[in-house]
Amino acid sequence: MEAPIADITRNTSIAASTGLPPAPADNRAAPLLGRYRSKDRYIRLAGYFPDHCQAICAAVGLPEYADPSNSAFRSRIAEIEAAVEVELATRTTAAWDRVFRIEKVVAGGVQSPEETIASGQPAARQLIQVVASTAGPQQVTTAGYHINTGVFGPNGDVPLLGQHSTEILLELGYTSDDIADLIATGALIQGPKN
Repeated sequence: MEAPIADITRNTSIAASTGLPPAPADNRAAPLLGRYRSKDRYIRLAGYFPDHCQAICAAVGLPEYADPSNSAFRSRIAEIEAAVEVELATRTTAAWDRVFRIEKVVAGGVQSPEETIASGQPAARQLIQVVASTAGPQQVTTAGYHINTGVFGPNGDVPLLGQHSTEILLELGYTSDDIADLIATGALIQGPKN
């Protein structure tokens, strides 16, 4: 669970803080690697290597593409992906989740960030922490992995918009006059001081 949450840290943080669902993107990194449509929702396939792709093919009922000795596998990947897409559309995400779990395939149903947060698993894995801010408590996503017995997460409050603008620009070499001009023209928002 850590890897997908960390992969969408921005979206997870938005969902944790606001409850608003970010729009899904059509995200596929390679054939059999990314989000695919099921009968009712979406599934994420993790075909990182040929043996992963072959396991996916076997699990979805395409044994003709699952033979690891098939040297033509790569040359037929577009055909294979199209066949997998057709098969995935025949069952619900929940049904495919059961198949993938039994077949030990790295794939599964896609949940919205809100559904993932509501499942309780991110809280159990300490993937979401509440930090103090001037605007009140904010839920934020940690880095998504454990170090020794703890998680790598925020160690301070959530700054307000523009709260550190002046100090950052001074560190970058801007003068106080430069910064005053940026504020006067509206190019820079200066938030409350620490």
